[in-house]
Amino acid sequence: MFGYEMYAYIGLVGGAAVYLLLQGAGSYYVPMPVIPGTAKISAWLASQPRERAQWLLRILSGLNLVYLGLEYKYRQPNLMMGILELHHVPTFGLEHGTFVLMMALVETLAGVLILAGVLMRPLSVVLFFAFVFFSAVLGESVFAHIIFYGLLVSFITNATGRWRRPVATDKPGKIVILGGGFSGVHCAMRLERLLGEFTNVKVTLVHRENYFLFHPLLPEVVGSAIQPGNIVNPIRRLCPRTRFLQGEVSGIDSSTKNVMVNLSSETKVSVEYDQLVIAMDPEANFAGVPGLLEHALPIMTIGDGLFLRQRVLECMELVETIGDIQKRQSLLTFAVVGGGLKGCATAAEIRELINSAIISYPGIDRKEPRILLFEERKDILPLFDPVIGKAAHQRLDKIGVEVFTNTKVTAVTSEDVVLPDKRIPCLTVVGALVARPRAVLSLPWARPDGRLPVDEFLRVQNAKNIIVAGACAGTYKHLPFLATREIKMGRLAAYNVMAAIRNFKLLQWSENRLMIYLVALGRYATVSRFFGIRLGGIPAWILSRALCLFTLPGLERNLRILIDWVLDIPFRNDIVVLAPQRTHKLNRANYEAGDEIVKEGDKGDCAYLLMAGEVEVLKQVNGEVKTVATLRKGDCFGEIALLCDIPRTATVKCLNRVDVVVLPRDQFMTLAEGYRDLGNALKHRMSERSSL
Repeated sequence: MFGYEMYAYIGLVGGAAVYLLLQGAGSYYVPMPVIPGTAKISAWLASQPRERAQWLLRILSGLNLVYLGLEYKYRQPNLMMGILELHHVPTFGLEHGTFVLMMALVETLAGVLILAGVLMRPLSVVLFFAFVFFSAVLGESVFAHIIFYGLLVSFITNATGRWRRPVATDKPGKIVILGGGFSGVHCAMRLERLLGEFTNVKVTLVHRENYFLFHPLLPEVVGSAIQPGNIVNPIRRLCPRTRFLQGEVSGIDSSTKNVMVNLSSETKVSVEYDQLVIAMDPEANFAGVPGLLEHALPIMTIGDGLFLRQRVLECMELVETIGDIQKRQSLLTFAVVGGGLKGCATAAEIRELINSAIISYPGIDRKEPRILLFEERKDILPLFDPVIGKAAHQRLDKIGVEVFTNTKVTAVTSEDVVLPDKRIPCLTVVGALVARPRAVLSLPWARPDGRLPVDEFLRVQNAKNIIVAGACAGTYKHLPFLATREIKMGRLAAYNVMAAIRNFKLLQWSENRLMIYLVALGRYATVSRFFGIRLGGIPAWILSRALCLFTLPGLERNLRILIDWVLDIPFRNDIVVLAPQRTHKLNRANYEAGDEIVKEGDKGDCAYLLMAGEVEVLKQVNGEVKTVATLRKGDCFGEIALLCDIPRTATVKCLNRVDVVVLPRDQFMTLAEGYRDLGNALKHRMSERSSL
């Protein structure tokens, strides 16, 4: 069988060879030298699509199986019956002739189905176990049919393969999703599955960050229970076929079906849509409390969580060296404004961080740190059931968080939290108030609470091509932000926008009674209601952990978070913060002789202070370029464009090597407006130069 008779397997061997020839070595390989003169051939082979290589493998292996079934099982049945008798192959009660006929039919039919590309994956699984079975009963090595195993695994993972890329024939459309939270990301993921790989429908997702943040676990970054990178997932990997734009939504024009987006590259684009999904999460709200914007720390992003954690530990470091009681009190008092879910969880995690870290700070008494939580309404967690709010209140009191309800913070200063009847010394204030996105509030249909009225299909009542999902949806029940509800709403929105484009029947949104309420407030303060049974403490904490693993997309992130939680049980919280910090320095720049630092007519975005070297100021006068001034060390230029908000009035060219300090517009204008003498000097210098 190892002589010329091997031609019987030429299709299987040749198919594998062609596949490897077109696909190369794969992702993991040892680099080998390139054969001289084969560069063009190698480049052509590398350009072949995987579908084509898989198609050739399928055709050759299918033909080979058909040949083996007809030639060796059908035309030579005595040979196969002799093999069965010689090796005592179990035939499961069938006559040898009948068993051989069934083998012929199965092998031939399998080859035909592989040729047609039908039932590839289930058929490959059946053949895989058949080859393993015959290798075992014939007394052969399990590696005797290893080439078959490789081919079948390729069919299982890559399926049929195609000679040419299919052309989409469905109705074209443009779907735009605003927001990369639970509803937005799951809407995009479901759309990719519903539309398939080959479609004329273009899906665009707009979000201010390029990652999906698992918001329920953000407070745990403050308490260092989990690593910050484990609760984020790149949106481009979650939704690989969706066009992603990183930027802020500045406006929605429903009349022209356009969304205005300010990209992170500081450019503005207009995105056209046929169907729009508004799934934006709430934003930080600093309105209504004077000083909250200037002095409070937000808790909306990973960076906010890391900075707050660093701030708490820095205050503890400072207290170790301070003996003044009032200063110690103000440093060790941490206030959270806003008694919603995020505010309560943040207060609990600050308490947990301090409890874990205080053993490493012998100069701080356990009773010194104070965690204050302020809520303007009659109880915390106002969107939850009152029973849940009261239970959470009791749990927070038990772990050492001082909860102030029916208490309005009238102002926040750099050193105090101002209440109607007193001032509390506090250097660290967290703003946990939230509001609807400004782009949604500016829409004419927005309700006073910022939500958009929707019908039973989640469509805006006055704009049928706009579907709302998540916190902005004005359903008949105003429920708290829960991951499972947002995910379900996002998936329904995905189906309805696709159905609207393809004229399918829309699905209705049903606001079922929630069976599981979870308020994750750390290991000892979590409160939940599970099918009417109220749980608290460790049991509720375990339930919240399990639900998080079910709702967090991505197996890798689930495993990483699970490891963090397991390690969190026997060990104390980490008190090291690897927050992104850079060495502070002035923004300086160097230029060589002949370089033009600014050009006449360009937009001015910064001013320059000359530290070394000489430059000449050039202007166009009657079509000729003339030198109007020479500047040396200590001179400033570029300020006219900033002060007057006009293009550059002249070109500045280096006469030799030049060293300058660059002052961005914001910093320069702050100095010019805040320092009177500097402002007067700049105006005087501007009038002098304008007369040149």
